[in-house]
Amino acid sequence: MHWRITVKTITTDIAVIGAGGAGLRTAIAAAEANP
Repeated sequence: MHWRITVKTITTDIAVIGAGGAGLRTAIAAAEANP
């Protein structure tokens, strides 16, 4: 069995891991701080 793994590298200033209210609030605050 052969596995093929695709890796995509991106460069960011911030990464929000997770979801829900806390993740959404973090994303909004980051966008407002640096529009």
